[in-house]
Amino acid sequence: MRLILTLFLLVPWLAFAEPNKGIRLKVALSYNLAKFTHWPDSLVNEAFTFCYFDSSYTDVFSQLKGKAIAKKKIKTRKLDYSEEVSTCQVLYLSKTDQPALVSTLLAAQNLPTLTLSDSPGFLSLGGMIEFVVVKNKMRFKVNNTRIKQVDLNLSSKVLKLALEVRN
Repeated sequence: MRLILTLFLLVPWLAFAEPNKGIRLKVALSYNLAKFTHWPDSLVNEAFTFCYFDSSYTDVFSQLKGKAIAKKKIKTRKLDYSEEVSTCQVLYLSKTDQPALVSTLLAAQNLPTLTLSDSPGFLSLGGMIEFVVVKNKMRFKVNNTRIKQVDLNLSSKVLKLALEVRN
């Protein structure tokens, strides 16, 4: 738990000095948040799929291959169209995905897919977890209502670490 607290609360803005470090941090946070999310057993088959649109995340997401969540190996997939989100358990949308954000969230709205983004106002658009920088530290906000609507459950320990929880 100390490691997670460190990841969530103590990561300084200096980590963003190199662009790839910011991407690494967001992918690491996405992975850790997914580890503390419960999906109904029937929804995750033999693999656990992390999806994204922004090709600048490909190298970092590929480093998750071989790791596991809920004893399921992780696969990663770069999507080209919002209709493809049905194959994902975790969907990361970066700020650069802004033009397709609304259509992608609409495509995912009834799916048991954990949606995460660093795009401002993501929760208000129907997203589940929004990364924000506060006092030079990466934090996150949670739309727990949306998470529960699709039968996912985020650990109460994670909810306590959130900057904001919408219920």
